Parts: sequence; structure tokens; C-alpha cells
Amino acid sequence: MRTSMLAAFALTLAVPAPVSAADGLECVEVKSESAAQGVSLEVRNTCDFAVRCQLSWRVVCDGDAPDAAPRPMSLVVRLESAVKQTLFASGAACGAQIWEIVDDVWDCREMS
Repeated sequence: MRTSMLAAFALTLAVPAPVSAADGLECVEVKSESAAQGVSLEVRNTCDFAVRCQLSWRVVCDGDAPDAAPRPMSLVVRLESAVKQTLFASGAACGAQIWEIVDDVWDCREMS
């Protein structure tokens, strides 16, 4: 059931997509795969320069009250050119409850 709650997040990242296209970093690709406890994300830098990417999201637990405290999460990855790394976005903050990852945002920039 958790995997189905993640479907929208996973599908958003399932195909190689431009990340921070406004910054011109269309050379960063992200592929995702759902897992029991979250989403595995393979980030590949096909740029000719090093990049720093940050993924931020919120975890929402089943049964959260409307005024429940937010659960902001984030991961940062620094990648040299032609390098890939796997990250993991987790819903562990909800324990055994059903959870959902929402408001996911990628921000990738050239490292100077």
C-alpha cells in the first residue's frame, strides 16, 4: 500500500527529465524506483561540469491532523561530470503508518 501512495512521486521522476531547466541544467537525469520504505533515486550528471543537487520534500502520514507539524526532508548530492549516485527518499518518519511524499522539488546548480 505504501508503494501505491508513492506512485505520483515516482512517476514524476521515472523518466530522465530536465532538472532546474531555468538554470540550464537539462543534463542532470533522475530515475526512480519505488521501494517498500521509500523511493530509490539514481541521479546522473551528464553535464560537462560538476553539479550540486538538492531534493526537498514533505512526508505526510495517514491520519495526520490538518494542523500537524510538517515533516520536511531533504537530500544533497554533489556529482562530478559523468558520475551517478543513488539516493533514497524515505517515509520512515511515519513509522508503520501509510505515508505519502509530497511537494518534491529538485534544485541543481553548477558547482563553482
